[in-house]
Amino acid sequence: MTKISIIVPVFNVEKMLPHCLDSIKAQTFSDFECLLIDDGSTDNSGILCDEYVAFDPRFKVIHSENQGASAARNLGLDNASGEWIQFIDSDDWIAPDFLQNYFNIGKGYDIVFQGITIEKNGELQELTINSHSGENTIETISRLEQNNVLGWCFNKIFINTFIQKYHIRFPKGITIREDLIFTLSYLQYVSAIGITSKCDYHYVIRDGSLMSRPRSYREVDECCELIFKLRRNLVEVNFNNQYKNWFEEEYVMRKLIQLKYIYYPQTIVSRDERYSFLKSAMGYKPKNIKLPKTDRVIFYLFHSLLPFFIKDRLIKIVALTYYKSHYKK
Repeated sequence: MTKISIIVPVFNVEKMLPHCLDSIKAQTFSDFECLLIDDGSTDNSGILCDEYVAFDPRFKVIHSENQGASAARNLGLDNASGEWIQFIDSDDWIAPDFLQNYFNIGKGYDIVFQGITIEKNGELQELTINSHSGENTIETISRLEQNNVLGWCFNKIFINTFIQKYHIRFPKGITIREDLIFTLSYLQYVSAIGITSKCDYHYVIRDGSLMSRPRSYREVDECCELIFKLRRNLVEVNFNNQYKNWFEEEYVMRKLIQLKYIYYPQTIVSRDERYSFLKSAMGYKPKNIKLPKTDRVIFYLFHSLLPFFIKDRLIKIVALTYYKSHYKK
């Protein structure tokens, strides 16, 4: 059996793809297969995939219709034969020892984390993860979440048998925080977490690579509820009050932030639905978190003594002003 299956979703990245694939070819750890999932590319990305497959038998390509990164990764999981699963984004790259790092810390782990190196505008920032002796699984999960290193799927390696046995897949219909949803779904079955402090995954942030389109209210709400459910399941099995308090506060913050999504043009809800959500949101009172400015204004508006129809109009003005200034037309 191949040791590692690397899954790379590919879509219109012809300029960055060679650097990514060359970095995979240059790995000091060679027992891997690399599954290139061409997600309906309209540039030369698919042709580049075919060229790498022709010259290196470890590379395989699947050409599919465009369905998005989550569907592409799921297609890769359906075809992966390796003992371990590693995800790599096609516009990023990895240092030569990236794969080997996972196996330098010993055996017996159900998942192994690495740090990452963030590249932005020519500057490098290392996000190092350290192991803490005497820390149990839920304490490690809590620490990694609060240090913002749990939410990517590319800085960790997963056991394939876990993924197949419990049919863990990326969510359909959700295009935000899907990496976190996948990781939290996997962590439901984990008892031993390994950590290496290496930062050999290079996460490249380019102009325009961040979220450039607004999501619908229903998608954001579904994502928020699913993440909360997965976190709650974790603490029900292995209780940790500090983690519970943190993610409950994070949940409140997300619910408050998503208020403005109700007023976005692509969200079609009735006034009664908006009223219902505003009334339910009256109970959300964050304790230890600071809301972004726009969301803070909305928060004060719906906690004001104004009639609901006036709150509705004012919040709509604030939300649409934010929408027009933050998203590309």
